[in-house]
Amino acid sequence: MDPAETDPLSSYSPRVAGRIASRLPSPSPSPLSAAERSAVLRLLTGRRPRPRTLVIGSSRDEVSREASSELAVEWESAGGTVLDIVNWPEDAASWLRQARRFAAGRRYPS
Repeated sequence: MDPAETDPLSSYSPRVAGRIASRLPSPSPSPLSAAERSAVLRLLTGRRPRPRTLVIGSSRDEVSREASSELAVEWESAGGTVLDIVNWPEDAASWLRQARRFAAGRRYPS
């Protein structure tokens, strides 16, 4: 099947398609399932050496922020420390400030 038949934006140049796509509603994120949280924790606790601290990043929508908080609770329940939870707006011109916070790995005031 021709991609233009399934994706109406494929016939536009990338810049035009990007401008059009930015005006379309974004799909809503799904809540993080218990199985997904468990999988993340298994990946983290299975590493050697085991990480002791974690910085969590997410989008600013309610579902993503809730998922970050749930993951933080589970990580701390497993004996880890959450240094920070950083979130960012989807439509930011730059994520440099959030990236610096994320990379710094320091606890910031809420």
